[in-house]
Amino acid sequence: MAPFLFPYISKCLLGFVHSSGMKKLVNNNKIRMCVKKMCSMYRKYLLKRDFWAVPKKNGEEPNCYVKHDVHVGGIYAYLKHRGVKISVQGETRYFNNFSDLDQFLDQLKISTRSENSEFMAILNRRTTTKLLRQIPL
Repeated sequence: MAPFLFPYISKCLLGFVHSSGMKKLVNNNKIRMCVKKMCSMYRKYLLKRDFWAVPKKNGEEPNCYVKHDVHVGGIYAYLKHRGVKISVQGETRYFNNFSDLDQFLDQLKISTRSENSEFMAILNRRTTTKLLRQIPL
């Protein structure tokens, strides 16, 4: 190769690498924005379903949301890359669309209501406090 062509070729190659690198950078930023938007959508959904955000110790945005149900106990939701991981009573399931997540949370309420006896229903906080107030000391 002629020595006078080398600077021209290297500039063209650098320009090509630079432009393709920029395309990759732009695509990565779009993916990051999409992931942040998806996490934001799941975060808003969980907050509407009465989940509470658990703050991280280092001050970053929370990725764990907690809800306490009288019959089920703790329901833990962890925001993941493109979905939500739900942990209930030692069982963990991953959801990447809202309809399945909504159906699971609704089914969780229905199944706990049908499985519990009348005695477990009495353990509700309001009824328990009423019963305790009626007991003579």
